[in-house]
Amino acid sequence: MEEKPKKSGTVGAVLGVLVIIVVLGVLGYFGVSTLAKKSDLTEQKEGTKYSLEKGTWTSFRAKYSLSWGEATTFKHTVNFIPTAYEHYFLVADKELKNYVLVRADKNWYDKNFTDGVANDPDGLLVEGYVRTADVKVRDDISGRISNMRTELLREYGVTLSGTASEYVDTIATRISIYQILLFVLPIIGIILFWLISRGKLGVRVDSTFGKIFFGAATVFFIAYACFAIHVVSMMM
Repeated sequence: MEEKPKKSGTVGAVLGVLVIIVVLGVLGYFGVSTLAKKSDLTEQKEGTKYSLEKGTWTSFRAKYSLSWGEATTFKHTVNFIPTAYEHYFLVADKELKNYVLVRADKNWYDKNFTDGVANDPDGLLVEGYVRTADVKVRDDISGRISNMRTELLREYGVTLSGTASEYVDTIATRISIYQILLFVLPIIGIILFWLISRGKLGVRVDSTFGKIFFGAATVFFIAYACFAIHVVSMMM
């Protein structure tokens, strides 16, 4: 009796797709849950010691840029190919009581500060999601923070409070939307692929439109993969 060929390849492919869907679903979940927490934003009060709790949204007024630009730039690479750049800044409140590590866009300082002072007389309103800083980021700016605190104490008798273990992520909303898109876009693509392959849209796979669609789908897959690597890099 002839033995039927095993369908291990098909089973493996199905399992692979399921794993990918689960991973993308987790990313989408974190994107949605992060945005949902925004309604419980905590406003830090001037004149008090700031309290930054990981996994929460917070806001505060930044009067001074202690690094006069970027405190550090963290580059992510895959096989020496850059996939993302993170830009970190050190700021302080108007009373020089608290310093805060902030992740923002590259031009954030140039848009909001002049000669180390916020363009807004009341201080720049900084709003973001509190995350744990990578150990490489903390190590890179630890010396700068130590020198800065020593200089302020010697010159002005000011003792700054703060930590570089957590940072306020001002681009958290954008990252969350990207996470949601990572989940939604392939679902839409899979539905379109199924509809066309089954002839549900009245378009044959071997038609001109069908060939254009699958050619565009290949380009989309490559762009999507690059986009996913970039987003995941910014989350790490």
